[in-house]
Amino acid sequence: MKVLAIDTTTAACSAAVYEDGDVTGYRSEIIGRGHAELLMPMIETVMAEAGTGFDTMDGFAVTRGPGSFTGVRVGLATARGLALASARPLFGMTTLAALAASVPPREVGDQIVVAAIDARRDQVYVEPFTSQGRSLLPAVALSANAVPAWLASGLGSGRLEQGLVLVGTGASEVGLAMADARLSFGLTSGAPYPDAAVVARCAAAEFERGVSSEPVTPCYLRGSGAGPTSAPSAGA
Repeated sequence: MKVLAIDTTTAACSAAVYEDGDVTGYRSEIIGRGHAELLMPMIETVMAEAGTGFDTMDGFAVTRGPGSFTGVRVGLATARGLALASARPLFGMTTLAALAASVPPREVGDQIVVAAIDARRDQVYVEPFTSQGRSLLPAVALSANAVPAWLASGLGSGRLEQGLVLVGTGASEVGLAMADARLSFGLTSGAPYPDAAVVARCAAAEFERGVSSEPVTPCYLRGSGAGPTSAPSAGA
C-alpha cells in the first residue's frame, strides 16, 4: 500500500510518502504562511526521495481542518487535484484526529487524549479521543477555560479521573485550565502540529479496510470572521 499525504492546516506544512509500513519520503517545515507556494515543491521533493510517481500511488490523504482557513483550502484543493488526475481514492482526516494519532501509545495507556489547536480569538479547537483514536465528543471551538467543564459535562467527571493526555498547539493553554480545575493531565512529547507521516499511516490502514465513496469536505467549526467592509458614513 503506497500513499502520499499532505498537511497544510496549521503553521506547519508537511508531505510524506508511506509504503508498506515505512515512510519513504518526508518533509516538514514550520512556515506560518505561504503553504500554497511551498506545497508542490515539497511534494515533488518527497516523491523524488521515495523514487516514485503519482501513477504508482494507491491513494492520497489530506488533513481537512480545523485550522487555518487558507491552509485547509490549499491542502484540499491540491489533494483533490492529485487524486482526480491519478484516478485514485482520497482519504480525509481531521487535524484533531491526526494529532491524537501522533501521541506515542506508551504515553497514553488507558487515558483520554485531548487534542487542542490554538484557534485564536481566545479559543481553541478541541476534541477528546480514546487511546485507540475513537472520538468521544464532537469537536468544538471554545475558550480554553471552558474545556474542563465541557469535558466533564460530556464525558462525566468520573471518566476524567482516568487521566488526560494533551496534544497540539493549544495543549499548554488547556493544561492551565485543567490545573485550575484540579484534573490530572500530562503533555505529550509529540510535536504540536499535525504530521503528514501520521496521516499517511492512518490513510493506508483505511485504504486496506476499504474507503468510503463520500467526498472529502473541509472541517471549519466556525466562520472565518471575514465579512464585507462597512460602507463609509455619509460625509466621510
